[in-house]
Amino acid sequence: MVFKWQSQRSCLYDLPLQWLMFIPFGLQIIGAVGLVSCFSNYYWTLCISGIMLIVSMAFAVLGTYWIRQALKKIKVSLKKSEQKYKVLFESLPIGISVTDPEGNLIEGNPASEAILTVPNQELTERTYDSPEWQIIRFDGSPMPTSEYASVRALTENRVIDNIKMGLLDADGNVRWLSVSADPIPLKGYGVAIASQAGQIVVEITNSGEAIPEEIMPRLFEPFFTTKPRGEGSGLGLDIVRQIVQKHGGDIQVSSQIGETTFSVSLPLIVIDSK
Repeated sequence: MVFKWQSQRSCLYDLPLQWLMFIPFGLQIIGAVGLVSCFSNYYWTLCISGIMLIVSMAFAVLGTYWIRQALKKIKVSLKKSEQKYKVLFESLPIGISVTDPEGNLIEGNPASEAILTVPNQELTERTYDSPEWQIIRFDGSPMPTSEYASVRALTENRVIDNIKMGLLDADGNVRWLSVSADPIPLKGYGVAIASQAGQIVVEITNSGEAIPEEIMPRLFEPFFTTKPRGEGSGLGLDIVRQIVQKHGGDIQVSSQIGETTFSVSLPLIVIDSK
């Protein structure tokens, strides 16, 4: 019975509001016909008027309740969507920055902070063409702000893809980035900027036996080893992973019959030799 009532309530909330607006209109027509036909009878006229008043009040209460429940349902749905997109925004491995229509940076995800090597608090104090950004072209010459992917996307109002930009740090080192920008068609926003660090990938492959599937999830687990007791500490791959991640890289493994490959990716940084 509870399930049936819940289903009926759900169906009620899903009714279009336009349908409910026809109810009082229909009641008015029925009441008008009744009044005309019983106009000579004071008693029936009073009864019909009273019934119309009661039904109208009931409809007002029902309509108010329905609107409140519908708004509540919309708020819950919006909150879930907001949480979902917030998790996606914060977990993306690509740096995402957002500007307002004037080009002021208003938000950046953790990956953006790591790739640009600029704390988010400082990032939001800059504009997309601030002089603090020291950007060079691939040939080493300074890149004017008019060539920045973000500036072009905002001024040309179109998507700008894969602009190669060298980001100079305080020590003169260059971090090569691939940057794309896309105008955001929402009031109060300018462009979304996606930045990804250039990488060097090293792959090591052998032709031995495949790693069993049940072992794969535990390969980088500290102290996990398949060797007999006393012959291995189980720390080798865990230490390797920590070193790679400390340098902003990643290590992955894939294994199948006759081929096991370890892939190490590291950000491409050019050290100033001066």
